[in-house]
Amino acid sequence: MSIGLGLVVSILAVAACLTLVRSLGNRLRSADYSEVPVKLEALHKQLDYVLELARRGSFPSRRFDHSSVGAPLVEAKLLEIRRDVSIYDSIHHRLPVSFEELEGMRLPSNWEKNVEKFEWECQIFPLTADSSILNCDSWHRPDENQLNTLVHSFDPQTGRFYKVRGHVLLFIPPPTVGIPLSAKTKN
Repeated sequence: MSIGLGLVVSILAVAACLTLVRSLGNRLRSADYSEVPVKLEALHKQLDYVLELARRGSFPSRRFDHSSVGAPLVEAKLLEIRRDVSIYDSIHHRLPVSFEELEGMRLPSNWEKNVEKFEWECQIFPLTADSSILNCDSWHRPDENQLNTLVHSFDPQTGRFYKVRGHVLLFIPPPTVGIPLSAKTKN
């Protein structure tokens, strides 16, 4: 009896699927596609306008200079963390203040293992909600006056590596309006 009931349910399910597919096919055949080129052209113009604004630097962005300060292994770690910090920033609209916040994003397990490893070796030193210093070689944050003096010596619009008393720091500046896209950027 249960085999017969299962067969009936299967036949009804297949019939429902076929009806749904036939209905969808009829809707697609009878749809009016005459406005699609007009809408695509309007979308293309909007995208061109947004790209032109980006080329002029109308959107807040960060400029980064990846020039080495002579510590490629530490710099590679810092760049990896900066990538993770950028992902966090794009989701939460602010920089993380700790590695615990990065772990809370629940990204793939191999990524979480890297974050856990970096948590033991590296530090995030928040300066503001939009700027930070990253370090992976046991640098200790100086007192506020020394930190302010240090940060004022950094280029305020460009993220880059700095070597301070033998320690490698990666400065993440606040976003700045007016940084145009490079000339290499095309459609």
